[in-house]
Amino acid sequence: MSSVSRETANGMPMPASRRISTAMKGFTLVELMVSMVIGLIILAAVAQIFATSRGTYNLEEGMARVQESGRFAMEFLSQDIRMAGYAGCNSTGLSVGTVSGAGANTVCSTNFCNGVSPTSAAFDFNPDGIAGHKYIDGRTTNNLNDWTPTLPSAYFADGQVKAGTDVIIIQRGSTVNTNITGNPTPDNANIQIFDTTELAGVITANSVLMITDCKAGDVFRANSISSSSPKKTISHTSGNVSSHLSHKYGNDAELMLLISRAYFIGTGASGEPALMMRELSTTTGAVEPARELVEGIEELRILYGEDTDATADNIANRYRTADAVTSWRRVINVRVGLLAVTPVNVDAAPDNKPYTLVPGQTLAAKNDKRRRQMFTSTVQVRNRFN
Repeated sequence: MSSVSRETANGMPMPASRRISTAMKGFTLVELMVSMVIGLIILAAVAQIFATSRGTYNLEEGMARVQESGRFAMEFLSQDIRMAGYAGCNSTGLSVGTVSGAGANTVCSTNFCNGVSPTSAAFDFNPDGIAGHKYIDGRTTNNLNDWTPTLPSAYFADGQVKAGTDVIIIQRGSTVNTNITGNPTPDNANIQIFDTTELAGVITANSVLMITDCKAGDVFRANSISSSSPKKTISHTSGNVSSHLSHKYGNDAELMLLISRAYFIGTGASGEPALMMRELSTTTGAVEPARELVEGIEELRILYGEDTDATADNIANRYRTADAVTSWRRVINVRVGLLAVTPVNVDAAPDNKPYTLVPGQTLAAKNDKRRRQMFTSTVQVRNRFN
C-alpha cells in the first residue's frame, strides 16, 4: 500500500517542510493588532452605553425618590396643619375669658384649662393649635435658643434640629369613638363614657385627654381606667393640678385624645437629612423619641398667613416668619416650602442653583452633584377663632 503525497502544480511532489509550514500558517501580527483595536473600540462603545444607561437609571431612580419623598412630607405636614387647634364644638372659637367655675383648675387660659402636672409644652394645649419657630440667622451653636421663639425642651435637645431650618408644632384633639354618659360635675374626679370595642387600647392609664363642649374645655391625664359594661370610668385624680374640672359637662360633651406633634429637619438613620417628628404618646403621656418620617428632606421653610384687619375676615393680609407673627390666633393659612434631595450624586456638574422655598428666603447653592426639587404648598387652617 503506497502513501499518497501532495503534488505541486507541475506534478512534482511537495517537500515535507513546505507541507508543515502551510498547515501551521495563522494570523499575522498586523492582523492581530487590527483585531485588538476593533475589539477595544467595540468594548469602549459598550462601556459608554452601560455608563450612560446606569447614570440615567440612577438619575431617574433618584428623582423618583425625591418626588415621592416631597409628596409624602408635604402630606404629613398638610394633614396636621389643616386640623391645628381642633377641639370639637370649642373649635368655633368661643372665647369666654378665664374659666372660673366651681372646680376650676389653676392653669386656665381663655376657654381651656390645662390640668396636667407638671406643666409642659407637650400637653399644655394651645388653643391656637400652631407654634412656629424660626432659626436666627448667623447663629452657629445650634442650641435651643438659636430659634425664635426658643425651642421647647419638652420636644428637643441641643443639636437635634438642623441649623437654619424652621420648626412647627401642631396641637389638636383626636375624636375617639364614644360618648359621655352622665353629667361630670366640676368636683367629680371621674368621667364615664360608653365602652365600645373600638376603644380597646385607645385610652389607657396616662393618656392625655381633652373634654370639651361649646363653652370650655379641660385637658387632663387619665390615671386609671375601669370597665363595667356598658360604661368605662376614667379617673383623673392624680397626675393633674387638680382632680376638678372647670365646669359641669353634659352628654353633648366630646372626649378626645390630645395630639401634640413637632415637625423638624434632623438626621435620619442613614445619616442623611430627613423630616422628623416628635409627638406626645397617646398611651404613655410622654413625648416619644424622634421618629424619621421621610428621608431626603433637606430644608424646611414656613411662612404664616396672618389676618391683620381690625375686624377679622379670615383672609391673610400678609405672610410672616414665625418670629414676626403678632397673633397666632389670626394665622389663617400656612405656606410650607420643602427641599428634597437625592441620596447620592447623580449629576456630572455641581448643583450651583439657589433655591427660594418661600418668598424672601433664598438658600445658597449646595455645590454638590446631587439633584434637588422644591415642593411648596399653602395650607388652609380650618379651625380658626376669628
